[in-house]
Amino acid sequence: MNEITNKQLEKAIFMVKVFERYEKATLSVREFCRKEGIHTSKFYYWKERFHQQGKKGLVDRREGRPYKVKETVKQYIQRVKIRDPLKSASDISELIENRFNKKVSDRHIQRVLKELGLNDPIGRKPGKPIKKTR
Repeated sequence: MNEITNKQLEKAIFMVKVFERYEKATLSVREFCRKEGIHTSKFYYWKERFHQQGKKGLVDRREGRPYKVKETVKQYIQRVKIRDPLKSASDISELIENRFNKKVSDRHIQRVLKELGLNDPIGRKPGKPIKKTR
């Protein structure tokens, strides 16, 4: 990955401005981060990179891309959940793996269900049998 994307450049510029504001502020890191809406661990992570490598260190070089659930899989999740509201994310994950030969984590399925307004209340569902593991 040699090219810097616009998004990476914008993030680096944003972080430079954050550090400039921090240098001018008379607040502690915790107070500054709360005011800026930045998590302190994120601040320290980028601050360390900034001090080691300068502005070049603020270019996010992490590789990979976030997994996106395809529309066909989203529609399948919706159909399964509407057909059987007692299906859990792990149940749906197994069905997706069998049908599409793709692994989708429970967390991704829960996120899709939340987007669709089909997420479950917390806790065990009444009427759903408890699975025996062995």
